[in-house]
Amino acid sequence: LIEKLKKLSNKRLYSGLGHVSALRELPHQNNREISHNIQVLDEAIESHRRVSFIYNQMNCERKLVPINNIPREVLPVNMFCTNSQYYLVANEFSCYGLTHFRLDRITDIALCQQLSKDDIKLWQKLNISAAAYAAEHPYMYGGKPLNITLKMPCSLAGAVCDTFGSAADMTPICDEYMLVRLKAAAEGMRFFALQYGPNCEVLEPKELREQLISDIKDMAAKYCVKGA
Repeated sequence: LIEKLKKLSNKRLYSGLGHVSALRELPHQNNREISHNIQVLDEAIESHRRVSFIYNQMNCERKLVPINNIPREVLPVNMFCTNSQYYLVANEFSCYGLTHFRLDRITDIALCQQLSKDDIKLWQKLNISAAAYAAEHPYMYGGKPLNITLKMPCSLAGAVCDTFGSAADMTPICDEYMLVRLKAAAEGMRFFALQYGPNCEVLEPKELREQLISDIKDMAAKYCVKGA
């Protein structure tokens, strides 16, 4: 199919495509049910029906094992792709409310045939923008979005845009540094701040700043840094 599509393009584009490769040698998932999951979820979203499934995690042998054997019942809202993975945004009735799942971690999915008028109203209420949800949950960590303030070098404005898009407000405070303000889940921002290390200082909220101080002390102790 790719070869046929390439032949429909002009010669300049066709020649350039020869140097673009898919990294098949770096597989991210091994769940053969993912295509079936997408089909069932597409039908469920279209008809505003619930689905049930088993949610799994990967063990050290790269095999999927159930987190527990109790089926999760959710009302699917949207699907999207980010971080090279496919995700489902759904409302889980048992405890979590609006949350997300990786499609390649879902097995034994089943469409609930009964249609509820309450579910239709709930879907219409929760039919959010997938891009907005992803921006509030960097690296797809869960949790309630909080108001976050960071201090970062202005030279990293591109990196901030790559991660958060227009959801982040950047304000220069001098020639070298800027304040970054956005609304995002704390656990994802914890990972973001650790990734950029000395180039990202969390100013607010206080709880996230204190968590990072604890993380840095733990890292210093693991690497036998003096004074840790």
